[in-house]
Amino acid sequence: GAFVYAERFRTTVAGSASFAAMYMNSDSNSGLFQPSPDNIGFTTAASEKMRLTSGGNVLIGTTTDNGYKLQVKTDTGNNYLSLISPTGNNSGILFNDGNHRALLAVDTTDAMVFYVGGINERARITSGGNFGIGTSSPQRKLHIHESSGSVYFQMTQGSTGTTSNDGFQIAMGATQVN
Repeated sequence: GAFVYAERFRTTVAGSASFAAMYMNSDSNSGLFQPSPDNIGFTTAASEKMRLTSGGNVLIGTTTDNGYKLQVKTDTGNNYLSLISPTGNNSGILFNDGNHRALLAVDTTDAMVFYVGGINERARITSGGNFGIGTSSPQRKLHIHESSGSVYFQMTQGSTGTTSNDGFQIAMGATQVN
């Protein structure tokens, strides 16, 4: 049954994906139900589409909680996360552990921009396919820029070591070339 108390609604029925405990009008296979204690299921057309777990995780397209705050699964085709901003604004994903931040964004020129170290731009891939490190306007397929001092291009592998003096290096504005 359903009961209305001063400022809340309560149902004593857990419901199911095919018959929701809370639904609108006569559409009983779309609404909210309780798939297990302390979890909330969202169902449409008699199929669970989303779940909010007791741990605060949101599951979309799956009922298996792998411990991630947001899990989105599809059983067929591609699976994309769409972030849409108003025209003239950027969209992106901010990574933050409380002390360190990084941002992966698409800017208004259709470039993929990588921000790290206090959200400073460090690299970008232009819409034309040029990749820039240290420049916001790469002119070639690979464009490396250092605003002051020397710039190095270095390649190492397992047998050469990984320090600044190991492997193969090309430098500009420096005397060391290995």
